[in-house]
Amino acid sequence: MPQFVNLEDGTSGQLPMGHQNGTNTEVSGHIQRDTSNNSGAEVQGSSSSRELIINAGKALLHGKKILSKVWPLVNIFPFIWCANKISIDPFYLYAFVINYNKKCVESDDTFPTVDRYLDPISIFIICGSLVSLVRVGFLKKRLHRTLCFLLLLIDLCGSYFPNVSPWLTYAIWPAFGLPKGPNFYAASLFLLQYFLPVIILYIMFTRATKTCATLARATWAKAAFNLLLYIHGGHVFGGLWYSFAIAKEVDCWTKACKHYASECPRDYDFICNLNSHPRDYKFMNEFCPTKTRNKTTYDFGIYHDALESGIVEMWNFPRRVLHCFRWGLQNLSGFGQNINQASTDAWENIFVISITFYGMVLFVFFIGNMQIYLQSQTNRSEMMRQKKQEIEQSKSFVKLPKNLQKQIKKYRPEKWEETKGGVEFGNLFNNLPDDLRRNIQRKLCLELLMKVEEFRSWSEELLDELCDCAKPVSYAEHAEIVRRGSSIDEMLFLVQGKLRTYSLTRVDTGSAASPPRFETSINHLEDDGFCGEELVAWFQADLYSSNLPTSTRTIQTIKKVDVFSLMSYDLQNVFIKHRTALSTSTQVQVPPAESQLPQAPPPPAESPAQQPASGI
Repeated sequence: MPQFVNLEDGTSGQLPMGHQNGTNTEVSGHIQRDTSNNSGAEVQGSSSSRELIINAGKALLHGKKILSKVWPLVNIFPFIWCANKISIDPFYLYAFVINYNKKCVESDDTFPTVDRYLDPISIFIICGSLVSLVRVGFLKKRLHRTLCFLLLLIDLCGSYFPNVSPWLTYAIWPAFGLPKGPNFYAASLFLLQYFLPVIILYIMFTRATKTCATLARATWAKAAFNLLLYIHGGHVFGGLWYSFAIAKEVDCWTKACKHYASECPRDYDFICNLNSHPRDYKFMNEFCPTKTRNKTTYDFGIYHDALESGIVEMWNFPRRVLHCFRWGLQNLSGFGQNINQASTDAWENIFVISITFYGMVLFVFFIGNMQIYLQSQTNRSEMMRQKKQEIEQSKSFVKLPKNLQKQIKKYRPEKWEETKGGVEFGNLFNNLPDDLRRNIQRKLCLELLMKVEEFRSWSEELLDELCDCAKPVSYAEHAEIVRRGSSIDEMLFLVQGKLRTYSLTRVDTGSAASPPRFETSINHLEDDGFCGEELVAWFQADLYSSNLPTSTRTIQTIKKVDVFSLMSYDLQNVFIKHRTALSTSTQVQVPPAESQLPQAPPPPAESPAQQPASGI
């Protein structure tokens, strides 16, 4: 018997067997419960982690599905970025205004406010365009991608660090010996970041017209693109004219200060709120007259109109843009002929030549696109006339009633041009409304179906269903429709054209020694004929047969034929419906009334028992 020790009083004793067992049982029960609790917690933890993994996987798959749908939209970002730069950047050429009272140039405070709201949108478009170039590869050539990538980085740096681009401009333009001035910084920044997006946009548009069939056929797209280039050309040249006019004024002030050195502070750069101003303005007004043209002191050339009109000192931004936009469009449309009294300045003459050249190029493109458009319209009209005449002369069209012919002529004839190489028989039906298509098909097909003897006894409902199952098909000249020995899987009802059939006929020689010989018999099927009638006899014999009969002849087209094709499975389904209709229409004999039932004959009466004969 096991011993126990009482730790409180130091005594010891023996533990009874029953108590020992109960204690062991109780302890083991506690241990088992603890173990089961721990195992349950582990199972619950593993199941929760498993559910977490499954949910994460589902979310990932759902995210991939969404990304797969959204990802093609990334291709749009280069278009948006180019259109954004081409449209918005020329407005920065109007960022400066001349202050004639102080003889300096001021910046318009409107642009920083607008930039504050446009920068987040521009950064989003730029990042999307970078992703499109890196991952999608919208531009195929490496040089195009490199130029676009560098330009996007410059634009992104200009958005994050607004002072980067002006400092780049400050470093570039003085190297060419150009006059300094804030207007030239804006113009140089525009020239650096404007023409490359125009080139990239033209490359993307050209590639889109080659890859997209709808855009390639749309002649209006090229005309619209040409008009867009014309409008933007007027916008750009008007802004440059405004900017260069301010540059001319600043250059005149610079020469006046050199001529009257004592009147101007040293290193005066004619920027308002930066340096001290000249003490006297009269010498500048005399040296740089803007209201009257004086070529002896300084020749403003083509920019004199901008200075004389006072547009360069106007703070109304829409009026400035509209006036310069009108000037740009007017000179582009006249190929620069409206530009008179240009000075001998080299850059001014280059500017005039650029306007003339750009206007002539746009005019050549416009005339070329207009010629292509007119030629395509003429070809399309002639093609539509020929196809309309071909349809009206077809036998299938002649068989139709006059009302159906009028409906076909009225309904969307432009759809006929989608069929290349002539009008197909099926084109009469594919581009028509469902109700009109059914009426035409039943009118043409029902008469052909009635030539099959088995179909003559069918109901009108089943015949209409056969007409709906028949498909209009055209076969080219010398096409082999059925080969001898192959399965017959369709019935053909000839609407227009001619077929030739080849079959072998066994001819007995009459001699047992010589084998039989075969002769080829040639027959022709013309309009309103049909072939494949073996299917009718086949399904009559075995309605649920999974096999098809074998053709004993070869069928070829002599010329182009138009047929209605009735497939074997459609014919089998209609046969089953016909058999079902026959079985249900059979009258079931009704049992007669009880009074009319024939009465069974009564059982015969029992004959009296024969008495045994008694002898007397």
